[in-house]
Amino acid sequence: MVMIALCLPGLLFGQARKRHRGVDTATYAILPYQDPLFYSTDDFSTTRPAELSCQEVDSMEVLVVGAYNLYNEQHPDRRLHPLEKYLRQYVAFIGANGEKKVWVNFFYFPEYLEEHDWRHDFVHFMDGVTFFFELTINLSLKQAGLAKPHGVA
Repeated sequence: MVMIALCLPGLLFGQARKRHRGVDTATYAILPYQDPLFYSTDDFSTTRPAELSCQEVDSMEVLVVGAYNLYNEQHPDRRLHPLEKYLRQYVAFIGANGEKKVWVNFFYFPEYLEEHDWRHDFVHFMDGVTFFFELTINLSLKQAGLAKPHGVA
């Protein structure tokens, strides 16, 4: 049985969005740890699933914003779209060294959403330029990795 955690889900696209004291819950889903194909560079023979709360998502936002801003400063010719345009998927896991980490998948591709259930299925593209990016946050150390946009087709 697959468990999906949604924190006070709101409605998308022209309808009211619910907010709690943090990240807009209508813009993200917490997905279960599954096949570790693209979560991180950790040695997955020693990683395991972890829980993730809405409060932890909120606590990561300063790290997300910092990684986003750093990328845009370092790549003025290939800037990311405004952060509020992206939907997000979070997957928590315990890394090889025992630290809690979160893989965050960002995507801004309205056409894809018409045919896919992003709240339950991973959104993964090998290209897509700045419409898709990801980063890994180490919750134990309160550090964000580098934002990594997807490649060019």
